Amino acid sequence: MHIFKLRENYFVSLCIITILMTAQIIAQPTNEITLNYFSGIDDVYINASSQTINYSASSYMRIGTTSGSELRQLLRFNIEAIKSLQDVNVTSAVLTLYYSGGNRTSSPTNINIGLYKVLPANADWLENTATWNKKVQTESIPWAGSPGLSTANVDYNDQLLATIAHRPSYGYGDYVDITIPASVIAGWVDEPNTNGGLLLTYLGSDPTGYAEFYDSAYTGSAPKLKITYTAPWLVKPIEIITGKIERHVPHITAENQNLGAWTVSGTATGTVANSSDVKLWRDTVAKVAISSPSAGSYLTLTPPSPISISGTWDGIDMWVHGPVSTYSSPVSITLNLRDNNNNNFTINMIGGGTSYDGGAWWSMAHGTPASATTFPVRLVSIQFSNIAAGTDVLYWDAIRFYQDTTTPANPSLDTLPFPTTPDTILPSINAGTTYTNSVTYLGGKYYFSYNGSDCNTTYIYQPLTGTLSDLDLDYNGVFSFFPTTQDGGIYANVSGVSFTPASYGVASLQSSTFQPANNYLSTSWRWSKNGQTLTFDLTFQIKGKSLIIEAKDADKNKVTEFRIGRTESSSEYKLFPIPFWENRQTERPQILMVTGGLFYTAILDWYNTNASRFMFESEPRNSDGTARVSYNAYYYPKTDGNLNWLNERLFLTVSNKISEVLPNIPNPPSPNGDITKNLLYIARDFNFYDPLDIDYEINMWKLFKAYGINNLFIRFHGNMFKTPLASQNMTLTTNVGLEIGGDLAVKKLVSELRSLGYYVAPYTDYRIIHPLNNSFSNELVALWQDSKWSQACGSAFMLKPSIQCEKALYWDNQLKTKFGFNAVYSDETTNTAPWGGLVDYDARITRAGMLRSSFEANGKLLLTERDALGLVWSEGTVQYMWAGLCDTAYSQTNHPDDPNLLVDFKLLKIQPLENDNGVDLFVPADRSLDWRLATQILYGDMGYLSDRGAEGPLTIGQAKYVADYESILKSYYMMRQLQAYYAMTMPDQILYADDSGTLVSTEWAIRNDYHLNNKVYIGYPNGLNVYVNRNQATNWIISLDGKTYVLPPNGYIAQKDAELVEYSALINDVRVDYSKGLSYTYCNARGALTDFGNIVGKRSYVLSGDANDSWLIPTPYISAERVTLKGSYNNVIVRGYDKDDKLLPIAISHTINNGNLEIITNSNVFKYRINKSPQTCDDVWKYDMGFKADINKDCIVDLRDGTIIFENWLVENENIN
Repeated sequence: MHIFKLRENYFVSLCIITILMTAQIIAQPTNEITLNYFSGIDDVYINASSQTINYSASSYMRIGTTSGSELRQLLRFNIEAIKSLQDVNVTSAVLTLYYSGGNRTSSPTNINIGLYKVLPANADWLENTATWNKKVQTESIPWAGSPGLSTANVDYNDQLLATIAHRPSYGYGDYVDITIPASVIAGWVDEPNTNGGLLLTYLGSDPTGYAEFYDSAYTGSAPKLKITYTAPWLVKPIEIITGKIERHVPHITAENQNLGAWTVSGTATGTVANSSDVKLWRDTVAKVAISSPSAGSYLTLTPPSPISISGTWDGIDMWVHGPVSTYSSPVSITLNLRDNNNNNFTINMIGGGTSYDGGAWWSMAHGTPASATTFPVRLVSIQFSNIAAGTDVLYWDAIRFYQDTTTPANPSLDTLPFPTTPDTILPSINAGTTYTNSVTYLGGKYYFSYNGSDCNTTYIYQPLTGTLSDLDLDYNGVFSFFPTTQDGGIYANVSGVSFTPASYGVASLQSSTFQPANNYLSTSWRWSKNGQTLTFDLTFQIKGKSLIIEAKDADKNKVTEFRIGRTESSSEYKLFPIPFWENRQTERPQILMVTGGLFYTAILDWYNTNASRFMFESEPRNSDGTARVSYNAYYYPKTDGNLNWLNERLFLTVSNKISEVLPNIPNPPSPNGDITKNLLYIARDFNFYDPLDIDYEINMWKLFKAYGINNLFIRFHGNMFKTPLASQNMTLTTNVGLEIGGDLAVKKLVSELRSLGYYVAPYTDYRIIHPLNNSFSNELVALWQDSKWSQACGSAFMLKPSIQCEKALYWDNQLKTKFGFNAVYSDETTNTAPWGGLVDYDARITRAGMLRSSFEANGKLLLTERDALGLVWSEGTVQYMWAGLCDTAYSQTNHPDDPNLLVDFKLLKIQPLENDNGVDLFVPADRSLDWRLATQILYGDMGYLSDRGAEGPLTIGQAKYVADYESILKSYYMMRQLQAYYAMTMPDQILYADDSGTLVSTEWAIRNDYHLNNKVYIGYPNGLNVYVNRNQATNWIISLDGKTYVLPPNGYIAQKDAELVEYSALINDVRVDYSKGLSYTYCNARGALTDFGNIVGKRSYVLSGDANDSWLIPTPYISAERVTLKGSYNNVIVRGYDKDDKLLPIAISHTINNGNLEIITNSNVFKYRINKSPQTCDDVWKYDMGFKADINKDCIVDLRDGTIIFENWLVENENIN
């Protein structure tokens, strides 16, 4: 049987994202692996007319008769990759052969080619010695039967496996698929020593019958064997197969229900039936086939009569598989029940099935009844809603109702090394400014004053109402405004009576303590309203330019909010965010600029709060002219109904310098800055689908190493630990996915990459725990206020923050011990503010319901992971809170399209604490690599390997599809030596270009919107000057040290004395890239002949070494050209090497003109070594020019070398043998 097709070309790298989001109709419990040239192929034809000649040097498979001679083809695939998979059952195999261009002219007739299995007696044939007469010609080992494998059932099995119907019209570009019996492959998998491969022979007698295919020498058209297999772990969770037990006996299963009697209704249509397509605890589950006419449809499953559930219970678990569409449109599950009083009620389940990368898998949904439920109850129906349009399948089983008797552990975080100062986030005064603070009392008002060499500021407090509206502010005696003109202060509910800053009843100042020596005032208040009272304390203290207000709740369990309030503003006010001071996408603290260029911030202290979350309650801007500059604090009840007591600290700051109103980050700096500054970074995701991908990965990084990429931090994603890949159980484990070869595959990967000198990190995420995980237990799950489980990403649940460090300490050490990782990627830890769904309200936990608990737990988690595995990389987006506690994070602004390109917060506050890398994860697809590089340099970040602005194939995709080496190498060489100069260094100057190109201060730029020009200068204390043009429309002309640079959009120039010059600029109207420093010179002329000063060429190159010994590497070779190295290159020797550092026996075409060396590049040469002619014997060996026979390395081959050989005969020594 055969299937003939015209050859198809797929641009896989562009399809990967599409594949990820494409839903299949039904998740099939099968998988595929394709064996090809990379996995290993032996192929050689044998010739009846040349019976002792081996043809392994040929690039073609030849079958039939040509020039009167019979040709037969041997073909064998290395099946180690499929052998490395556990318990697989081969279900099908398809061999693909690609026709060469020789068929149309060589074979004028239609012929049939037969495929036979070579028998075990001939399984030891060798590709480079097999001939017509012998299977191992060099040792005269004959074929088991007769020459040419001519004896049926001795040399080969005479059962015809398949027939190829060859036609003379088939030629270059065509291919043929041939089905091979699965039993043949299965036999080789079970007994690899019997793998003799296939024999292809002409079945006719026509003397012109001949066919020709490409063999493995043509990697793009080499034979391949696609094997489809199934395995128990593709059908049933491996966790259950290997011993995970069912925690409760379920009330409802597919086995104990007559599903045929259930009815299906809703806006979608479908059926429900027993199935063994996939399995869970039992071999039968419920299968629901769905046809949905539109998105948002629902389907209700109703048993013939309500199902009785005996006893009382407080938890429901239901296992669900898929549907596939739940990846992009999670299906909601509702149980409709009837209580003992015949009242109907519903329970909305949390969680559900898993879908990932086009497949579906099992997970668990959980439900919690209302406290007023009257037991016992009956299940009336199950509803699945929010179903995507189209056809799909989900499975469910094991619904159980139970009483949860687990109790959570309550560990302490012990002493934390942060904050580093009791003043926490207090904004700093610029260096060189002298000032004094004081507080005076006059006329019923307190005057909190800053008197400095730059300005005078006074906060005026008149204690009238106990709200923040009692505050006024005076600046330099000429301007005043109300920091909180409305809404600011305490919100509470006392026995149903609401207290707010606008409706507090009668305010009474109970007492006050004034300490002018400490610039401090304490006040105690009572509000009375409708027979109820509320008491609280407010304290005030001035430090620097900030007024610090602390609010405490003397009456516990009453305060629900503490609001900053709205700020009075002038007609010319501006309200703007600043990049990297972000709380995830929508919640962006604002800076207010009011009359005269005065900047104001109001910041709640996340190091000192008992609130459940900080949140904007309305838009920052208001039509009444007021502005809300920051978030408010909200207090939510814990699972026992109680609130935490009020504890808030607020910093109000006014200054004419924007740097003086930004929050400080009181964390210790990363101790690994000297390491991380020399690294570039890369994340690898969606890159492992079968064992061969591990080998592709290793080979890719070996090639990059050969190109000079020496300093790298590679982190892998959680797919590495998933069985199957659709599962989301990928944390709290060291079990590598069986689809990619299990533990041995990753041990090999880590060992190989570490041998290259790279940092290699696994994926961890201690915010989540999956129900399939062997560690899973109810008491580990974080709870909402209503005791419902907190859902995390990937159909998992949120692990209690209080237990994260304990789990990380154990599992990180296991990962290090088992695999040898020397770094770690801590996913999600810094990607959300601690109040962003991360708070555990379980009243059984100390400090439950507090965002500060989650903040501190995440910080301790990062430190724990560093102690266990070394360098820590985290996700970023809110990394400012934890800056320094990790070593690097994705440098995410959350708003890559925001024209507000202010770098001050990132460079002044985060930069001194850690070396972040890259750019936002979600960047518009039209962003270029130039944009990425400019953005990284602008924000002081370390480089991230990529071929584009957005994450490309090097991040998302298998190594075998990575193609744009030139761009990837550019992303390395344009960052590697530059970034080390600004790493973890606070700049001493940040300026923005105005409309004329003149550099102005941040303050003046904001006042006049010049920062929107996106042209920035950054000066560092070590003398590094950086100019970046992120303007997307206009050039920027820069004069530096007597030279003029034209910076196009996303262009830049960086220079430090004579040590470094780097630019991406226009030369003769052509954009080029150049970096010359102490480590190397890199240039990329982008195809235009360019004189860079020390090198002239059209393509990209890296030149390293010194005048006596240097290397030139095309990065990569694209086409032959004349490359000129300018300097003193008289008396040099030029030699070519391959990527494995082996000297090539190729004469390098080169000339020397006036000391300039001109080399004609050659496609057969990977890199060029340029040496001065050796002057001493030491030079000969230093430059790798010695003869191997010169054992004693005296540059003379004589009897003394022979004596050493004879004296060390049979000794294991590579220098002698």
